Amino acid sequence: MNKKYTCMKENPLGEIDTMCEISLSSDAVLRIYDVIKVKGSYVMCGWVWSDTDKFTSVTVGQFIKKIELRKGWNKVKLAFDASNRCSVNICLTSGTYRIYHLVVNAGDIVCDYDNASLTKYIVFGIYDQNMEASIYNESDDEIGFICRMQFNATVVDPKIYMIETGEYIEIKGSYNKGEVIEIDSHTGRKSIKGIYHNKTRNLINKMTASSSWLSLRPGINHVGQTANEGREHICTNIIYTNEYEGV
Repeated sequence: MNKKYTCMKENPLGEIDTMCEISLSSDAVLRIYDVIKVKGSYVMCGWVWSDTDKFTSVTVGQFIKKIELRKGWNKVKLAFDASNRCSVNICLTSGTYRIYHLVVNAGDIVCDYDNASLTKYIVFGIYDQNMEASIYNESDDEIGFICRMQFNATVVDPKIYMIETGEYIEIKGSYNKGEVIEIDSHTGRKSIKGIYHNKTRNLINKMTASSSWLSLRPGINHVGQTANEGREHICTNIIYTNEYEGV
């Protein structure tokens, strides 16, 4: 299975920070949607960590560029022209990768790494096939999803939120290392469960009054995670399918 999830690892400066880790058992495509909307010049820059020396390629419309990755951190700088609206596709072979502050901007100036100006929101997910840079709902309707939060140390009041709308689900309480919270937001089966030492309990009464049941809107969605204490110890997976869901 191919997976993409949030982790806390050393960044290129040797500091512990949030990034996306991708684990591939087969070849996959990391797609960055909704960044190229009109014809023009663009620049992609950021950092990619690879577990071994290997080659990857980037395609944008008719543009194709082969990139050599060395074991460890690689600084990626790529300028290209786009003739119409399209996605940026990064073809990855099997292995492990870490993606850190990868951005695509309009223009032809390749910016250097600047730790003070980097965006801090978290994007994560889990997929069986193609890998996406963010969660893209291809259907015409809002759909529910399953969110699994696993804790690597004590976490207090974990929260998952939608960056575009500001809506969130916050679960009150203190949770132990190895504990899992599973949120199912599908219509007709909404639930919040806690799983610890192979025992399951109902946590729906721990959902705060200001929380809302979340869904993926048609198009691109960004999901963030936080907590009052221990947010760096949360490993979150989002599981979903692009399908019609009735109201």
